[in-house]
Amino acid sequence: METFISQLKAGQDQLSKLKLDVLRALIAFGGAIWFSELLDAINRLHLGEASPVDQRELLKAVEELEKQHVVKAERKIRASDKSGGVKDILITLLSEEVRLSLSSDEVLNKYYLSLSEIFEKS
Repeated sequence: METFISQLKAGQDQLSKLKLDVLRALIAFGGAIWFSELLDAINRLHLGEASPVDQRELLKAVEELEKQHVVKAERKIRASDKSGGVKDILITLLSEEVRLSLSSDEVLNKYYLSLSEIFEKS
């Protein structure tokens, strides 16, 4: 898994960056996230400085990570204020090795530092 993460970090293409951001979001937000919330999560991780992301490209990144058995993507009904809920995709991290491989990730560490600064001010 370490090699896989290193390849993603070395990749300069948009898809590699998106895959890495999907994994970061899963780690930062408890190992599972709805697709409809993923873009906002990525923006929060980058402290509002993320590049614009196309939803189709983001979905492609999730699908490729699923093919690589790193995440599971299940079409489900998400609870909402609408009767019967909303169709969405629940993305779940399958590999705990990813968490270990990204333990010193710069983007995640900046995000965690910003959270601790917010809590210290409270």
